[in-house]
Order: sequence, then C-alpha cells, then structure tokens
Amino acid sequence: MKKYFCIMKNERGFYLPLVLVVSIITLSALITTAQLYKNELTASNLLLQQLDLSMMRDITIERFKSEINYNEFDSGEFEFKLEKNHSYGEYEVLNDEVRITFYIETNDLTNSYFYSFLIDEEE
Repeated sequence: MKKYFCIMKNERGFYLPLVLVVSIITLSALITTAQLYKNELTASNLLLQQLDLSMMRDITIERFKSEINYNEFDSGEFEFKLEKNHSYGEYEVLNDEVRITFYIETNDLTNSYFYSFLIDEEE
C-alpha cells in the first residue's frame, strides 16, 4: 500500500503565497516609481534654479557695464534689483582691468561670482 504525503494531498493554501509574492512585487514597483518621480522633480527644480542664476549672472554683468561709471572711481559698490532676485557686489579698477565680485540672492540660494574684463575691451 502506497503512502501519500499529507502536504501533496492538501492544496487549500496554494494561492496565498502566490498572491503575497505578486503583491510585494507590485507594491515595490509602485513605490520605486513614486520615488523616481520625486527625485526627477527635485532635479528639475535644481536645474531651473541653476539656469536662473546663470541668466541673472549675465544680466548683472551687462547692467554693470552699462549703468556703472567705473572710470570715475577706482573702487565702489553696486546693487541691482532684478526680477525675482537681488544682486549686489563691489568692483575695483586696477590699471586697465575691472574686477567685479558680486552675489546673487534668490529665494533659496545665494551664489557668489567673480568676473573681470579689460576697459579697452568694452570700448
């Protein structure tokens, strides 16, 4: 007479482990997708802020060259109110070179920049 294993005859608990494995895989995929989306939003926000700072840097330099009369004084300070940002700094004239150190403040960031140019180059 053959003996059957009790485990082989009883198949009532077969679907629960299968459902648990599928549920864990599905939840892991959903959580991973949500986390990736959150990271992409953060990276996009930082990229836009960097682009905004770069644009404001160029605007500050051009406004300095056009509005500040750096030929009269050897050094001085300046301040510009930009659209969303605030820019301030100081300049120094050495021989034929103008050196600018300035800061741009946004809502979240403050960056410092250094820029120099020749006076003959501007004219």
